[in-house]
Amino acid sequence: FLSQNPHRLDQAKGRRNGKKYITALPSLHELKKLARSPARHRRMIRRALRRTFVMPDNQAYRIVRDPSHLMLLLRLGHAFSTSANQSGKTYDERYAVSMGDIIIEPLRELHPPSSIYRLGKRKMRKIR
Repeated sequence: FLSQNPHRLDQAKGRRNGKKYITALPSLHELKKLARSPARHRRMIRRALRRTFVMPDNQAYRIVRDPSHLMLLLRLGHAFSTSANQSGKTYDERYAVSMGDIIIEPLRELHPPSSIYRLGKRKMRKIR
């Protein structure tokens, strides 16, 4: 699910309010507008595929490279992102289609979640 309103994502997933979401971005230029990445990790951020980075301000960002998602994000600028399932449950395509306003492409196969890295000034730690 992608939305610029995190409260709508909370309702769709049935999860508690206040839990943070990953911010999906269409380009590195958008990332520069929202967060400052540590200089030591910038090269890795530029080359990353299917990775999410938690910046020192505790906000998570992912640069989207998938053409179908990118088409929507280029119009929105940035959006909050989450998996298309109910909180704590496995993916169900019927549920995802019923909860979405715009369906880009139904997921045919399950992909593993993206890796998540917490970036500090000097160290980088893998969370997932």
